[in-house]
Amino acid sequence: MSDFQYALRSLLKSLGFSIVAVVTLALGIDGNALMFGRVDSLVLHPFPYPEPDRLVAMGVNFPPLAAQGHGLRSR
Repeated sequence: MSDFQYALRSLLKSLGFSIVAVVTLALGIDGNALMFGRVDSLVLHPFPYPEPDRLVAMGVNFPPLAAQGHGLRSR
C-alpha cells in the first residue's frame, strides 16, 4: 500500500507529465482498439452474403470540366 501512495504522490507532484502520459496511453489504446475492430470486421468476418466475391459496386464517374472545354480557363 505504501508503494501505491508513493506512486500517487509522485504523479501529483508532476501533474503535467502525468496528464500527458495518461492522454498518450489513452490515444494509443483507442487507436489499437479501432484498428483491431476494422481488421476484425473486414478481414476476419467479411460480408454475410452467400457469395461475397460476386458482389458488384456501381457508380457514376463525372469527367472534369476542363476536359470538356467548359468552365474555367487557365491564365
